Amino acid sequence: MILVLNGLFSFISCHLLVAARHRYASGYEIRSYADLAFAATGSEGHLFTAALLFTNQCMTLIAYILFFLQQLDSIMPVVLNHARASVMVALVFLLPVLLMLRSMKNMA
Repeated sequence: MILVLNGLFSFISCHLLVAARHRYASGYEIRSYADLAFAATGSEGHLFTAALLFTNQCMTLIAYILFFLQQLDSIMPVVLNHARASVMVALVFLLPVLLMLRSMKNMA
């Protein structure tokens, strides 16, 4: 279900980008989806698009964490529940650090 919603949100975002880019590219400097939504629909579209992209990123993160935990269970099937919980806690504490990274070139 999460992947279906993620695909739907991605489709809506990409469709918005293509349609509005052709229409509003000459009047505004468009550098992001949110800028494009503002040019096309105003502040309501800007807020909706920002929320849509944030939700998309959160759903993708949840899907990756679930995938990671499933792979962990297949590698070590005798993992105790507290060990699995410690992995989840570690991922939760790493999440803010990962979200603060704006670019991988800053890592070098």
